[in-house]
Amino acid sequence: MTKLTENNAEIKNAIKLWVDNVVLGLNLCPFAHDIWKEGRWEIAVSNAEDNGQRFRDALVAVESFVKNKKERGTMLYVFPEAKENFIKFYNFSAMVEEEIRQLGLQDQVQIVTFHPEFRFEGEKKESRGNYVNRSPYPLLHFLWTEEVTRVIEKKGEKIGEKVAHDNNQKLLSLSDSEFEDMVLKFIRSSWQVKNND
Repeated sequence: MTKLTENNAEIKNAIKLWVDNVVLGLNLCPFAHDIWKEGRWEIAVSNAEDNGQRFRDALVAVESFVKNKKERGTMLYVFPEAKENFIKFYNFSAMVEEEIRQLGLQDQVQIVTFHPEFRFEGEKKESRGNYVNRSPYPLLHFLWTEEVTRVIEKKGEKIGEKVAHDNNQKLLSLSDSEFEDMVLKFIRSSWQVKNND
């Protein structure tokens, strides 16, 4: 069963504004600029209310992503009705990741999890470092494995650690008003956990 509670165009626009202003604007993902500039990206929405349908929708999206590889450099698949806490959504993303392995697509597709309440292990709830993976709505980011591998081969195996460190320092360097204006206002949305889940 699906339910359209918000205009999908508004949801997609909120995601685009977040990418433009936070992810790219603050250079939190230095490898995304070319793909975004070339228009080789897609934002898609699943309005499924239950995890079973969300799971099926995600697999259809993965298959579509693989089928249309030439046109798509990346995809952001948004789940505005997944009104559950970060741990439950992370477990859902792990299920999708496992199914990608079962389908033998792990050498082609990787996913990264984003969520309004994203929290890195060991980090305090409101630690600014968490905002690297916080988004207006829960979403899965589909990436090509070969492109990730290419970056690692070019920049070195520790590039992920360097980017994470640089991002954390960048977010910490912002004043409270800068953080509000450059980050928080683009992550806020009508999304919220249902029934204090």
